[in-house]
Amino acid sequence: MRMPAFSRIAAIVVSRRTLATGVATLALGAALPLLGGAAPAWACGDEPTGAATASAPAAAPVHWSGSFIPELPDSITAGGPAAEVGVEIGNSTGAAASVAPVLSFDNTAASSHQGGGHLLRPQDFTVEVMVNGAWRTLPVRHSCDPTLNVDTSSLAQRLDDGHAARLLFRISLSADAPADQQNITLYTGPDAQGETSSHVLKVVRNGAPEPAPAPAASDSPAPANPAKGNGFQTGFFMMANGPLTITPGGEPLEIGVESLKESGTPYQDVRPELVLSTDDPQRFVTQRDVVLQVHVTDGWQPVPVHSTGPSTLIADLSGIKGSPMVNGRAVHFTYRLALKPGAVRSTTKLQARVFAVADDGTASDSDVRDLTVLPAVTAPSASAKPSAAPARQNPAPAAPAAATSAAPSATTGTAPTQPAAAAPATTAPSAEPTGSSSATATPRLAYTGGGSSALPLAGAGGALVLLGAGALVVTRRRRADHR
Repeated sequence: MRMPAFSRIAAIVVSRRTLATGVATLALGAALPLLGGAAPAWACGDEPTGAATASAPAAAPVHWSGSFIPELPDSITAGGPAAEVGVEIGNSTGAAASVAPVLSFDNTAASSHQGGGHLLRPQDFTVEVMVNGAWRTLPVRHSCDPTLNVDTSSLAQRLDDGHAARLLFRISLSADAPADQQNITLYTGPDAQGETSSHVLKVVRNGAPEPAPAPAASDSPAPANPAKGNGFQTGFFMMANGPLTITPGGEPLEIGVESLKESGTPYQDVRPELVLSTDDPQRFVTQRDVVLQVHVTDGWQPVPVHSTGPSTLIADLSGIKGSPMVNGRAVHFTYRLALKPGAVRSTTKLQARVFAVADDGTASDSDVRDLTVLPAVTAPSASAKPSAAPARQNPAPAAPAAATSAAPSATTGTAPTQPAAAAPATTAPSAEPTGSSSATATPRLAYTGGGSSALPLAGAGGALVLLGAGALVVTRRRRADHR
């Protein structure tokens, strides 16, 4: 019996940990090796660890899986026909859930990390997916250096436990794509924690594989910092060297960034993009928690952020007009970052960096700055003040009585010397707060209200009057008899 395709391709599935950014990446690079060879560079300081998984301890069970469906093409032609790629996403979480595939383009080997080169641009790709018998074009966006992401959010679907979904993608590479690109490494996987898979395509131009670029030794002397190529640099501007902190619901954090180039053709459009990442995806802020603005000529303008997986968020400046750049002149941008209340429940460590992209595809990275998210402190004293305030205010009505009597505590000492008629007054305010009960213990001299004991007292008084009158009559008679 022939093994199902979903099982046959399990051999090429690699651990989710190969994508520390948490995305399924469609990586493009110059002479990138296959998975069995040297590992490619990864964005945001991440690097794959799949090669070491054989000797590593057994990992926690993976509940989602992503893999390619054989047979896959071996090459893609720049300016030629599209390459069709089948993808399968499996659910073994134990329950039905919503999931979507995620594809990205990683251009590490042609980026500034590798001594210059040009990064791919979103317009270099056309990505389509088959939906209901028709091809639907999907947007391609910039992501964390040097990645482009395919927006697959529209492909999310409910998948029952033990089931898999298959999708067919069609990928076209523009004839204007940078010549640095020699190979395309495809990665796929779910948009949730799970396994991913990879496949390599060769880039073909004019019907023949692109020749390898000339070695750097034959060029002019390398610059002092080859990682910056033509001197294109990006970094933080006017920021203190200490740790950066932010509190959800608190004041926004202003982050200044700048980009600079020293030689070459001036740029017409430069856009430094703020990137937030983490080493702990379980304690990361979500896309909905971030409120980001950038300062433009008209003031502060909202900037959307896109998630490239459970560990990376990046500013989307596609709606912002970039700034031109001439050699030796820096371009400055200022971000205002805020987090919504409740974004984190405990102290969370993030990393902030800047990824600048020029109009010709050249890119530059900044250094990484630590950013600590501090949960808002709830002060219990604030809630105690309202309950304490009435206790301090209630004694106020007793102030006039203080002129004729002692403080409330002294009143209890003089109470026995007062007439008995004043005693019922202490029971009248039984429903009042305790703070005013001592004040009502002072004698109420004008109080004449009746009570339930008034009638018996009146009867007893009348009897005493009659008894006294009778005694008077008896006395008078005895005196008369004595006479």
